[in-house]
Amino acid sequence: MPRSTSASDTVSDSNSDSEESIDKSSRKREKFSRKRAMEDQEEGELHLPADPQHEVEDVPDNDGQDEIPGEPKEPKRPKLDLDVTEFRVSSTSSKKIRKWISKSFAKSKAKKLRERFQPKFSSSFELLNPEMDDSVYRRLKELKNLVATKEKIDNKESEMRAMQFKILDIVRPMLFIWETAQEETARDAAKVAIKQWAHAFFACTDFRRNNLLKQTNPSFVVMLKREKNFDEKEFEMLFGDLI
Repeated sequence: MPRSTSASDTVSDSNSDSEESIDKSSRKREKFSRKRAMEDQEEGELHLPADPQHEVEDVPDNDGQDEIPGEPKEPKRPKLDLDVTEFRVSSTSSKKIRKWISKSFAKSKAKKLRERFQPKFSSSFELLNPEMDDSVYRRLKELKNLVATKEKIDNKESEMRAMQFKILDIVRPMLFIWETAQEETARDAAKVAIKQWAHAFFACTDFRRNNLLKQTNPSFVVMLKREKNFDEKEFEMLFGDLI
């Protein structure tokens, strides 16, 4: 008598057929991958499969660190997917720039340019040039045995502070563009310029701090490397609570 086919045998045969089909499909994919790799290698390009352990990690924008506790957050703006922005400068503009950097402005003209843009901050922040602390000033007078004003007690301090005033004026029109420009590209360019300005402005502050501490408290110079020693809200003075 012919052997009857049970339900379990049917399921077993079905599973075998399925496994064989999957195995064939896997071999086809593997064969295709090897063929594709050989073709790419001949063309000078080798596409390797993505390794989840070596995926490129998205680096978050650190602009969030710039937020001040208690202050209203700036509305999120769409980010530009641009690492480098190339652009052309006309011949006319190039000639003007060359003229401006080759000859100094008269003080009266520089003052008019400075007064054209007057930012009004919604917080307690102001655009100020840090002043020498009274304790440092008194120490300098003792060391140098001089009776002089803060502006004249030290030559390096006087020269760098005067330079810092000029650098301070640069940011005013940049802030105007950043806050009022309608195009995202213009706001982004202004923001980059402001960050570069801040870097140069801080370099002046750091130079002045080093110069004064080396004369008054040499052992304190190492403390300048620790940013947490300075309170961002004490921007009016060079040292604040540090000394």
